Amino acid sequence: MVVVDANGTIAFYDQATAAQQNTWNAANSDRVLFGSNISDYSATFATAMANVTTSMTASAAMVSKAKRIAKQADPHIRPYRVEDGDGREYYVLFSGSRTFRDLKLDTNIINANSNARAREGMGMEKNPIFQDGDLLWDGVIIREIPEIDTYCGAISNPNGGTAFNGVGGSSGDVRPMFLCGGGAVGVAWGQEPTPRTDMIKDYGFRPGVAMEELLGVKKINFNGVQNGMVTVFAAASADS
Repeated sequence: MVVVDANGTIAFYDQATAAQQNTWNAANSDRVLFGSNISDYSATFATAMANVTTSMTASAAMVSKAKRIAKQADPHIRPYRVEDGDGREYYVLFSGSRTFRDLKLDTNIINANSNARAREGMGMEKNPIFQDGDLLWDGVIIREIPEIDTYCGAISNPNGGTAFNGVGGSSGDVRPMFLCGGGAVGVAWGQEPTPRTDMIKDYGFRPGVAMEELLGVKKINFNGVQNGMVTVFAAASADS
């Protein structure tokens, strides 16, 4: 998670000061969701995190609310348009394993997969009840990224303690989810992929072949406001 303040100062979460976290939180007040309720927001980032109680686990209602936040944000966060002939629009929610676990256990998502997913044409092979994979809810594709939990559980908080463990209500663990639309991330190439051949190995009998490129990938921000993204913070306890 990257924090960018209004002055354009970039800091990873584990390096950001409390003032930088608060500045980021204020700049992105229309595109963050702490727990289940918009009213749980506080301009003080640590206070907002503490408002995420242990009962505020990731849910279908939380996903739908994050989608509505994206549509109402200023500037709006536009969904992706699928080029498959029907022009459907989707957001993509990236979730760690803990929050993905809770979403799979949500009654509304279970019922949707039980009653609305295709059964014909080897439908069982594509139903996440039987085969693990992306979840689909309310025009949002939910993809599990296990590394989110690994990162959040390992980094420290410069203001004391760990970054996301024990910072919620009743010292509960919190994990972020990222609802992304168009323009959430930028990729810049300094050098296009270029083939390289190394002929010096074994007198040229064992040439090495590689592709060389220079690129950078960053979350897009403008004046401290993250573009194309809603950040959701949900309670996410470890498996017992």
